Amino acid sequence: MISLNSCSDYLDVSPNDQPQAENIYKSPKQAEQGILGVYSGLRQLSNELYLYMSECRSDNAWVEPIPDAFREYAEIGTFRATYDVKVFNDTWNRLYKVIYDANVALEKIPNIEFTNETLKNQLLGEAYFLRGWSYFELVRLFGNVPLIDKPMSPAEVNTVKQSSAQEIYDKIILPDLKYAEDNLPV
Repeated sequence: MISLNSCSDYLDVSPNDQPQAENIYKSPKQAEQGILGVYSGLRQLSNELYLYMSECRSDNAWVEPIPDAFREYAEIGTFRATYDVKVFNDTWNRLYKVIYDANVALEKIPNIEFTNETLKNQLLGEAYFLRGWSYFELVRLFGNVPLIDKPMSPAEVNTVKQSSAQEIYDKIILPDLKYAEDNLPV
C-alpha cells in the first residue's frame, strides 16, 4: 500500500511539449507569441467554417447527394445533417478554443509592463477581435450559445447556461469589435 501511494507525485506533471499560460505572458515578446497562439486556432477552421458550414448551404456551391453513401458535406449541403455530424462538433470546439485562448490573453496581457503602450493596445485589440469574431460565427451558426468571457476550467464551463444571441451581441461581440476598431492600426 505504501509503495502505491508514494509514487503518485510524478504523475502530476505539466505537459512539456507546449508552453502553459502561467509560464508565458511575462514579457511583451511572450505576449506577441501568445497572440500568435490565438491565431493558430484558426488554421483548421477554413474548410469547416466556410466551406462546409456556409458555402455548402448556399447557392455558391453545388453539392450532389451520393446515393447510399454518407458524406458530411453532402448531408450539410442538402440540409439532411443531424446533430451528430462531426463538422458541427469540430467547428463548435475550435471556435471555443479560440475564445479560450483569447480570454487567457485578455487576462494576462494587462499585467505585463510594456514600454510601448501602442503595442499593448494592439495585442489586446487582436485578442478582442478574435474573441468577438468567434462569438459572431458561433451565434450565426448555432444561435444561443454559452457566454464565456474569462478562462475557465472544463468543470466551470459545464455550469454556464446558454445566452441569447442578443445578449452575446450586447456583451461580447459589439464591445470586443469596437475595442479592436479603436486600438488596431488601420
